[in-house]
Amino acid sequence: MMDAVVCGEGEITTVALLERLRQQRDLDGLRGIGFRRMEQLVMNPPRPLIRDLDRLPPPARDLLEGADRYIPPPATYRRKPVAVLMTSRGCNRKCIFCYQMDPSRKSGIRYRSVENVLEEIRECLRQGYREIKFIDDTLAADYDRAMALARRLREERLDFTWFASACANQVDEPLLKAFRKAGCWAVLIGAESGVQKNLNTLRKGITLEQIRHAVRAAKTAGLKVFTPFVLGIPGETFEEGLRTIEFACELDPHVANFHCLTPFPGTELYDQVAAYGKVSEDLADYTYQGAAFTPHTMSREQLQQLRQLAFRRFYSRPRFLARRLVGMRSLQDCRTAIQGVRSLFWLWRDREVFGRN
Repeated sequence: MMDAVVCGEGEITTVALLERLRQQRDLDGLRGIGFRRMEQLVMNPPRPLIRDLDRLPPPARDLLEGADRYIPPPATYRRKPVAVLMTSRGCNRKCIFCYQMDPSRKSGIRYRSVENVLEEIRECLRQGYREIKFIDDTLAADYDRAMALARRLREERLDFTWFASACANQVDEPLLKAFRKAGCWAVLIGAESGVQKNLNTLRKGITLEQIRHAVRAAKTAGLKVFTPFVLGIPGETFEEGLRTIEFACELDPHVANFHCLTPFPGTELYDQVAAYGKVSEDLADYTYQGAAFTPHTMSREQLQQLRQLAFRRFYSRPRFLARRLVGMRSLQDCRTAIQGVRSLFWLWRDREVFGRN
C-alpha cells in the first residue's frame, strides 16, 4: 500500500514532499501529489511543468552500483557502459498513442541549452560511460539546435558513441552526416506503418515518401537505421498489415521492430478506445508485445499472426542475413547472431509464438 504518489515531473515535488514529511506537516496543498488520508484518496492540484531545465542538476549516476550492470539489449549499443540522457522534454506532435504530461501541447518542447547538455556528457565520461543514448522524443525537433549540438560535440572531440531518435520529416542528409561526424552510430526513425491512411489515423504528420527519404539519408550518412512499426492501428485491415511488412522490407533498415498498438492511460487511444476497438483486461498485455488493443477491423489472432509474419519475413531475407554475417566484428556480435538464429528458429517452428497461454 502506498501513502503518496508524485504526479508529473518529480524533481521539485519530491524534494518538497520529503521536506513536509521531515517536518511532520500535513500534505494538503502540496502541488503535484496524490495521497491517502485514512480511507480517503486526496488529489492535490498539479504542479506546473519546469520551464528552465538547465536549473536541474544531472542525475546522481554515481549512486548506481556499477555502471557495467546496466546494459541495453544486444545490437542496440556499440560501447558499454551506456548512459541515457535527455536534452529536452515534451513533444508538439499529437499522435493518438503517445502520452505527454502536457496533453494540450501548449508548453511545446522545453529544451536544455547545448552547453548544459555538454556538461552532463562530460560528467558521464568522467564516470566511465562510453556511450550515450539520447531518449528525447525527437532530438531533431529544433533543426538548428540539433546541428549546433552535433558541431559542438565534434569540436570537443569527446570519446563516446551515441544513439538518438528523430522524426522522418525533421532530418535530412546534412544533419545526419553531422551526427555521424560527431560520434552518432545509429538513429531510430519512427516509421509506424506502410499505409498512408493508417499514418493519418495515428496523426503522425508524416508521409511514406518522407520516411523513405529519411532512411535513405541516414544510410548515406553512414548510420545504422532502426525503424519501429505498429500493428493493430484503428481501421487497419489484415491486408494493410501485410503492406506494412512489405514496406519494412522495402526500406531495409538495419533493425526493424513490429509492436502492437497499446492504449496506455492518458492517451487519446485510451480515452476513446470504444470507438477504435477492444482492449484486453489482462495488464500483462500492456507491454507493446502483448495484444492489449485490437481494432474493430481485425481479430486478436490476426494481429498476433501479423507480428509473427513480420518478424519472419523481415529477418529471414537473404540480404539481411548476409549483411549481418559480413558485419560481425566481435564476440558480442557473434553472441547476438546466435540469439537471433534461435529466435528465428522458433518464429518458423511455432505457429503461435506470440499467442499467450
